[in-house]
Amino acid sequence: MKIDFKSNPHQVQYYQEKQLETNITCEVCTLEYAIYGVFAFCPDCGTHNSIQILNKNMELVQKEITLANSLDDKEISLSIMEDALENAVSAFDGFGRATSLAFSSKSSDEKQAKETSFQNIFTARNRIQTLFGIDFTSTISETEWETIIRCFQKRHLLAHKMGVIDKEYIEKAKDPTAHLGRRITISQDEVIELSRLLKIIGKDLYEKLKS
Repeated sequence: MKIDFKSNPHQVQYYQEKQLETNITCEVCTLEYAIYGVFAFCPDCGTHNSIQILNKNMELVQKEITLANSLDDKEISLSIMEDALENAVSAFDGFGRATSLAFSSKSSDEKQAKETSFQNIFTARNRIQTLFGIDFTSTISETEWETIIRCFQKRHLLAHKMGVIDKEYIEKAKDPTAHLGRRITISQDEVIELSRLLKIIGKDLYEKLKS
């Protein structure tokens, strides 16, 4: 018995690493450069891109709000609105961490500056005051600051309590509509205002740290 077998050679497949660079155009000198990750200094003029990334993320938040308003399904619309609020808080936390890290050498304790979190915005404000001697809320009113705190507290409930109001929220949020055990409500105007205010205090923080 004789068996003949003929086949074409198979091309050897090699692993290829996916493109990991992010292309950034500096808003100051217009240089386009590639980075690994999100945050970096412009290699030409030395501008840190954290405020640029914050503003881009707030634009995405606005797009989520627009999408939520275009839907007839109220449950999906509410879910997207809640996601928009969470994304606004997360974007500011990422911005704050990156900015504190970038300018940590100007602080009284470089190690602590590099480890500063902005998820608890009240604590972050106090820590930045201690480490850098600046108040990034100086350009907003006390009422606007309370709005930011309330929104951050709502984000905490969404992330950890399924949106159900607890004693901590009642104590910290200064929300006259809050009732223990009930679910929080998120409005379009509230998320829009949060986004606006975070851009203001973000710019204030960045400008004061780089000066």
